[in-house]
Amino acid sequence: MDGFDLAEERKKGILTRAPEIPRDCMKVINQERILVRSSNQEQFYSVNTVLNECDCKDFPRIGLCKHLAAVWHYFGGGKHSAPTAQLHPTAPDLHHT
Repeated sequence: MDGFDLAEERKKGILTRAPEIPRDCMKVINQERILVRSSNQEQFYSVNTVLNECDCKDFPRIGLCKHLAAVWHYFGGGKHSAPTAQLHPTAPDLHHT
């Protein structure tokens, strides 16, 4: 298996596990930015829904991470398309935490 295959397998695994991050661990800042709480609960990572990037340490490795995948899962988007950046009107307002 070469490096490309390993990266693709890793991406598939991340996308499969996206629902494991609960929706209530996200704070919608605006149409372009969503904060996702880290698994250790001590910090938030910033996901840019326009650039499809995350500021966590894992994102640069393969251009995908569980935080970005979770945002795609709850708000739309996917491997080959950008999230719509249209926030669900029924999504809870997490600005007041």
